[in-house]
Amino acid sequence: MTRKICAVVTALVIAACIFTAGCNKTDYADFYAFSSPVHAEVSGTLSDEIKTDLKDLMSALEAEFSVSGGTFAARFNALSAGESIAAEGHVKKVLDTAYSCYELTEGRFDPTVMPLTRLWQFYPDFPAADFAPPDKEDIAALLASGAIGLENVRYDPESGQVTKLNAGTELDFGGILKGYAAQLAGELLVENGFTEGYVNVGGSSLFILGSDRLYITHPRKDGNIICVDMKGKNNAAVSTSGDYERTYTYNGRSYCHIIDPETGMTAGTGVASVTLIGGDGAAADAITTALCLCAHSPESPSDPAASELVRLMQKVAAAYPGAVIFAVYDGEDAKQIITNAQAGGFTLEDDSYTPVYI
Repeated sequence: MTRKICAVVTALVIAACIFTAGCNKTDYADFYAFSSPVHAEVSGTLSDEIKTDLKDLMSALEAEFSVSGGTFAARFNALSAGESIAAEGHVKKVLDTAYSCYELTEGRFDPTVMPLTRLWQFYPDFPAADFAPPDKEDIAALLASGAIGLENVRYDPESGQVTKLNAGTELDFGGILKGYAAQLAGELLVENGFTEGYVNVGGSSLFILGSDRLYITHPRKDGNIICVDMKGKNNAAVSTSGDYERTYTYNGRSYCHIIDPETGMTAGTGVASVTLIGGDGAAADAITTALCLCAHSPESPSDPAASELVRLMQKVAAAYPGAVIFAVYDGEDAKQIITNAQAGGFTLEDDSYTPVYI
C-alpha cells in the first residue's frame, strides 16, 4: 500500500507530494509565524518535543526579524545617519545572504524598499481599506531622497557592525526570511532522522526532504501549471514569488507587493511567477522576488542579450550549480515557461504555454 502526502494550504503557491513505500504513518504540525501559516509534514511521527522545537524556532525568528518591537530591524530603522548597531546570530547570516543576493541580482533584490512598501500601503496594514496608487511625484521624491539602496547600509562582516548612512533608509527582511526559516526547519527535521517530508512557510517557501513531485501553482487560474519530477532532489530548498499574491486592484488594474527599487513601481514585466529549486533557502526567496522584476523578450526568448530575465537566470544558475528555475511569462504577446530544466524533467499542465529552454 502506498500513502500519499500532499500539502494543501490556503493561498498555496507551491505544494509537495510525497509517496512513501509501505504503510508508514504520516504526521504533521501546523502553526503561524510571520503572519503566515507554517505546515510541516513527514513520513513518520513528529514527537511533541520536535513540534515544540519547530514552533520555538519560528517564534524566535519572528521575534528577531520583525520590523516592530525591539528587533534588529526595528532598532536599525530608528537609527540616525551615521549610527551603528551590531548584527549577530541569525541576523548576521541573513545579512550575508542579503548582500550576496543584492549583488547577484544587480540590486533588484533590495531589503531597503520598506519606505516604498509603506508608500504603496503594503505595510503596516494589508489590505488597506482606502488603497490608491501613490502619486508619481511622491514616488519620485522618495527615490530622490537616496534612502533606497543597500549601499546606504554599511556592513562589516568581520565585526558584524551595521551602520546607517542615510537617515531615511529602513531594512525589511520579509523578502528573504521565509526561505531562511523553511530551510532551518527542514534541517531540524533532517537532524531528527526524517528522510521524507517537507516544511512549507507561508505557501511560498519550502524545504523538501524527499518527494516524488512538486506542483507549481498556476499564476492566472485555479490549479497547477507545472509538475516537477523531484526524484533525486532530496533536502532541497524551494521558493516561488509571483505577481498574483498580495495584490490590490484599482480602476481595473492590479498592483502586487513586489516593488522595483529602481523605479518605485510594482512589478509589471509580464513575469507572473518564478520558482527556484535548490541552492540556499534564503537566497531562493530573495532571488525569485528579484527575477519577477526582470524584463523579457518573447521574440528572442532564450537570448540573454535580448532578455534581462534570461541573462539573470543564467547568472543564478551559475552561482547555484544544480538549481532549477522556472519563470512563467504571461504577456499579451506570448505565454512561455522559461527554464534551465532538462526536457522531460517536468510536465506542463497548461499547453497554452510554450517551454523555452535556456
